[in-house]
Formats: sequence, structure tokens, C-alpha cells
Amino acid sequence: MSEDEAHGPVPSGPPLDQTFRLVLDALFDHVTVAEAMRDQHGRIVDFAVHYVNESLVDGAGRSGAEVAGRRLLELFPASKDTGLFDILVGVVETGQPYVEDHRLFHEDVEPERAIDGYWSLSVAKFGDGYLAASRDVTALVADEQERRREHLERERSRAAVACLQQAALPTRLPAIEGLEIAACYQPAMDRQAVGGDWYDLFDLGDDRLGVVIADVAGHGPEAAAFMLQVRNVVRSFAFEYVDPTTVLEASNRMVARLDEPDLFATCCYAIVDRSALEVSWASAGHLPPLLLGGTSRYLRGPVGPPLGTEPDARFLAHTEALAVGDRLVLFTDGLVEQRGTPIAESLDALLHSGQTWHGLDAETTLERLVATAVERSDDLAAVCARIVGVDRA
Repeated sequence: MSEDEAHGPVPSGPPLDQTFRLVLDALFDHVTVAEAMRDQHGRIVDFAVHYVNESLVDGAGRSGAEVAGRRLLELFPASKDTGLFDILVGVVETGQPYVEDHRLFHEDVEPERAIDGYWSLSVAKFGDGYLAASRDVTALVADEQERRREHLERERSRAAVACLQQAALPTRLPAIEGLEIAACYQPAMDRQAVGGDWYDLFDLGDDRLGVVIADVAGHGPEAAAFMLQVRNVVRSFAFEYVDPTTVLEASNRMVARLDEPDLFATCCYAIVDRSALEVSWASAGHLPPLLLGGTSRYLRGPVGPPLGTEPDARFLAHTEALAVGDRLVLFTDGLVEQRGTPIAESLDALLHSGQTWHGLDAETTLERLVATAVERSDDLAAVCARIVGVDRA
């Protein structure tokens, strides 16, 4: 075939079996059958499109009637530049099929007609030509790209929040004679964003331990950054003032000035005095401390609003006597919150479990308490301080 013949009228191809046609016409994919057009040296110079199925409307909006009976390079003039022509030639010459899940097409095929999108493409040798099945998957690819973008954004957010979360936690626990101290933080069991739970423990001197347990409402980088600010505020005032009331009231005023109207934090601040054998605490909307010992119970008392919600709020402190062997546990709601279960029932269940564990050290007590939270959908933080005997000789 000469160069002129390759650009002349398209020769008619062999007839297709009627049953085969019916099968191809029933497919949702666009099906094309084309025959190789060769020059005098046997090289493929184009393809004659002999058949398209009934569902075909190509990427430029052309119907089967507009496509059948034409040459490939006439229909898709840029196919040599995009590599499509070489792919088709390779299938015919080698017999090896070609499959691509989403091939990008961007081509001006005719004046005011263009193909712009992703198509799946499967090509197999058919006589001295090919049978190709294709489908517009632009919407599917866009959805997949959006899912990947959202996944990447979530992972980046989780990494940033996890970094801030670690920055909020103490690098090591204080050592105070007569106190056994344990603490833990665990992220949520599912893949939601890391939350804003944290704990803090510090030596206040004179055998006194400062304990903070808190939870910022919300998730994500904004909540985590707010968490870190609140943590620094509370810690600073804990070293400046000697009682929980003043610490929380000063912290509350400062947090309110951060001007984050959609963010707030529940917080419980306690001072465990080993020498006086007592604990003083105040709460800003937080769950009550749990005392495990001779008479296990929750330490109840008036509770103020969460930090940052009412700038002039008052926070009353309470004091409770302790005994050697007592274990004081402060925790966030991730330890007791379960879908479909009232929080009061979960608190009762936690108390019932804890009061049966006699003589456990602080670390083991926390391990068992955390093990009761079998269906967690939120992160949790918890601390335990146990009064142990002191040899004063």
C-alpha cells in the first residue's frame, strides 16, 4: 500500500458473525474492531475502523455512525504523538494484549471537538487488527484522586497532631518519696483524628505532687495547638499559686483571652500532699477523681465550667484525707465513654472493677483500668498516684 492509498478510502473489512455482534452490542464498554492498513513493506501505517458497538460515544462525543468506516489517524490525529498508535501496532504485531486502567487522553480531534479525561483501555489482537474495549473513567479517577488527597491530608493532620500531643506530655514522671506514680496516654482505637486529651505531673516541692488531667473539645491541628497552650498555662500557674482554686481561676481567665470561641477544655487539677496525707482538687467541667482504697469512691464536689467558657467563673477546691495504700486515679472520658451506654453506668462499672483490686501498684492499677475500655472511640489519658509507706528512720 502506497502513502496515497493509506490516506484513501477505508477498505471494507471482513463481516462479523451476527451472534458476536449481539454480544459486543450488549456490552457497556465501547468496543471497536479495526484492521491494520499496511504499506508495500508490510508496515502498519494506519488502522481502518470497521465496527463499533451500539453503546459507543467516543471522548469527543462522536457516535458510532461518525466513527465507523474511518481511519484511526483521521479520528485521532495525535495518537502517534501520545503513543496510542504504537501501542495498537505492538498488540497486532506481537499478539500481546494491552490493558490500562486509566489512560489520560487530551487531544483536539476535530474543530471544536476534543477528548479530555481518563479512559480505561483493553486491546487484543483480532485477525490482522485489534479489538479494543474502552470506558470513560474520568469521574472514577477524580473520586480516587480526591480520596487519596483526603487520606494524605488526614495522615498529615494526624502526624502534626500526634507531634503536638507528645509535646504536651511530660518526658518523665517526677520522683517523690512515698508516692508511686504511673501515667498513660492512648490514642483512639479507630482511625479518627488524634484528640486533645493530656496529663501533666510535676513535683511542687515539700512532698507535694501536682496532677493535671484535661481534655480539649475537638480534634485536629487547631484543637491540638489549643491543647498545648492550655497545658502551658495551667502548668505555669501551678508553680505560681499554692491551691487548686487559684490555679484554675487564673488559668481560666488566661485561656479565655486566647480568643478561641469554638474551643474549650475540661480540666481537673489536684495536689497530692504526701506529708499531710491528703489531696486537694478543683474541677473545670471534668469527670471526678477516683479513689481506690479502704472505701473506694469518686471524689465529688461542685464542678466549675470548662476552661475558657466563662472568664469570671469560680472553681471551688475540695480536700480529702488519704491513707497508705490509697490510689488516686484521674482520667479522661475515653476511659469510660462507650457508644449507647450512659456515662453514669460506665462510671459505676469502672468503680465496681477498681474496688475489687486490692494491693495493686500504680502501674498495674492503670493497666487494668485501661483494659476495661474495650470499645473506645476516643483517646484517653489517665494517671494514678499511690500512697506508699515511708521509712523516716
